[in-house]
Amino acid sequence: MGHANRHRKPSAMGRRLSAAGAAAALSVVPLSTATASPAQAAEGDKTAVVGPLLDFFGFGTTVGAPVLCGTLSASLGSGFQEFNAAEQGSAITEGIDQGCATFAEQGNSFVEQGKVAQAPYAEQFNPVANPVIEQLATAVTDFGTSYSPALAPFGPTVAGSGNTIRFLAGSTPDGS
Repeated sequence: MGHANRHRKPSAMGRRLSAAGAAAALSVVPLSTATASPAQAAEGDKTAVVGPLLDFFGFGTTVGAPVLCGTLSASLGSGFQEFNAAEQGSAITEGIDQGCATFAEQGNSFVEQGKVAQAPYAEQFNPVANPVIEQLATAVTDFGTSYSPALAPFGPTVAGSGNTIRFLAGSTPDGS
């Protein structure tokens, strides 16, 4: 019984996944050889992966956190009011509001410091990382498009994930 599948050839999809995995693994190897040249970076450079994630976190500290905190504070305030404990709850909701305001203020400062710290590495790292990111994004998009019926109903979602991967590509002020 154990020998029934011994001579079976891998499917076309299996071979493609194996080839894509091997290509991705091999393309990451040169990433560790990149060296930084801090003096050559211009303001606004985004090192691949790190720069876009810092932009995302910056949005989170200035927009996402205050919205989440406002929702949490309002919900707790309503809950305290519902249980006739509005006076006792106001100290808690005010503390949450003050803490969130401080986080939004200081969080953005930390993100900006991170952006300045990562910028010098963009010129050396992006020429190596961006092609890998683009190849991976293209492979994921092609996979989702080619196998959409087999992945149903997730085929379009998988194909669209290529754009999410492309978000991680780095850039320099001139857009490259």
